Amino acid sequence: MRTKSWVTALVLASAGSAAVAALTGDNSIKGVTEDGKKVVLRADGTWRYQADVGATLGLRLHEKPPSATAVYQTPVPQFQVMYDPSLWTTRSDRDKPDRQSFVHKTGALFATVLAEPLPLTSDEVKKLAIHNFSNGAPGGQVVLEEQRVVNGLQVNTLQMTGSPGGVAFTLYGNYYGSERGSIQVMCWTVKSAFATYEADCLNFINGLIAKR
Repeated sequence: MRTKSWVTALVLASAGSAAVAALTGDNSIKGVTEDGKKVVLRADGTWRYQADVGATLGLRLHEKPPSATAVYQTPVPQFQVMYDPSLWTTRSDRDKPDRQSFVHKTGALFATVLAEPLPLTSDEVKKLAIHNFSNGAPGGQVVLEEQRVVNGLQVNTLQMTGSPGGVAFTLYGNYYGSERGSIQVMCWTVKSAFATYEADCLNFINGLIAKR
């Protein structure tokens, strides 16, 4: 429990209009943004780039899995996180209303969503996350850093390792910021178990949704 509290404290510390559109058969709307990028607007108010746009940007496309049917509405109205309720349960912290914790059904994987109304860029959110992680985790390092398109949103993705409390952990997250707020969607487990839970972790962080 002591090790888990170290990692939880560390994670909590580390913590973009359609101009032309046509209605499609699945109640989504295809459109073109003012800068010429093709998007699909869903009936639920969310949006994503069309696949060819992701290729144009040179970024990997990710979407929430079909099993992600539960919705966590963050304190920042723009952001939601959709997740699989058969895998994850919530654990609230009344003293920290800007975040929500989640526990995997195995008890060996954990996740946190931190959303704030701070007008930061995605790069600023990423830099803050790296800075805080490095300060809190001895030997902390970034093992993966890239941009991705997640449910139509261009985000920064980080995978970091460190040893808070002397135990090696791996943290995986998506980070985004705009003039309307910032959000960090992160999950973590011990480094030796990360390969076992990587798919569930990736599916969780890919639940990030930005409402238009």
